Parts: sequence; structure tokens; C-alpha cells
Amino acid sequence: MERKIKLFLYVMGMLLVLSWVSFSTGWFLKNRQMTAAEKTSDNLEALNKNDVYYDIVFEPVGTLKQFKVMDYQGWVFTPTEGENANREVTLYFVRGWDRYKLTVVDPKQPREENSFIARPDVLMAFPDLPIPNDRVGIVGEFSAALMRDGAYDVYVYCKENEENYGLVKTQYRFEKKGDLINLIR
Repeated sequence: MERKIKLFLYVMGMLLVLSWVSFSTGWFLKNRQMTAAEKTSDNLEALNKNDVYYDIVFEPVGTLKQFKVMDYQGWVFTPTEGENANREVTLYFVRGWDRYKLTVVDPKQPREENSFIARPDVLMAFPDLPIPNDRVGIVGEFSAALMRDGAYDVYVYCKENEENYGLVKTQYRFEKKGDLINLIR
């Protein structure tokens, strides 16, 4: 009888530890106010209307490697003559039918860790294109902890307004395997 109680307590303890490990990643991300790429079923073909110009650099964060964290910075825009007060930029990670998205800047939910920044150099580099303002730079970080293992192509969606938006497949590819995320060019 005493052996059954010990076995029962051992099994319950292991279940408790496994539960804690399962939920600790989400807790860590929320505690750091880290944005995780979320599963989506968005129709990417419907997002492709106009040309998207971009230059984005991804860099793994060394000290947070176990949480699959990546920094990114660069710029992205879709030429527009119209107003772009509700500008939106989203990164999509696609592997077959598995799709995840990270809304870089959502005007409805601004965050400090992911934001638009002024990039006057981009305006100077494209003097013939209609760019409403110099806030085309993006900077932030995200976690791939909730993504399934596999290799993902990276797409960038930029919505300047209801008339001017587009999607482009970048040259970047990520491979997530267990606790590691690697950038493949």
C-alpha cells in the first residue's frame, strides 16, 4: 500500500512538473511582454495587390536562445499617394499549410517593443516613389517558441491604407528545430 502511495505521488509530481514546463514558455513571453508569432489561416493571395519595398535584417538574440527569440530591424513600404495613419506591417512565416504571423505594428494596439521609426534615408533612396512620411522603419523582436518545428519562408505584408497594400516573399528562411531557431539564407 505504501508503495502505491509513493508511486501515485511520484506520478502526480511528474505531471505537475510537465504542466509547469508546458505553460512556462507562455508565461515567460507574457512577463517580458514579448510578442510570439501566432498561428493563422490568412489567405496570403488576397493580400497581394501592390509592390512592397523592404530591407529587413533578422538576428537571433543570444541570451534568449532557449526561447527562440529573434530581433529584426529595417524598413518596409508600399508606395501610396493616400493617407497612411493606420499603417500596418505583418511578418508571415509559412511552411506548407502551417502559417504564423507577427503583426509588427498594429495601430489599434501600439507596443513599445515593436514600432515604426523614422528613416529619412529611405525617402532619399526612392525620390521618385510616393512615400507619405519617413516613418517606414521597423524594429522589434519576436519569439518563435509557439511555432512547430520546421523550415519557414518569411513574407512581409505592408498595408498603407485600404487602396495600397501588398505582400512579398523575402529571401529569408528560418529553421526551427527543438530549442533552436536558425536563419537560413
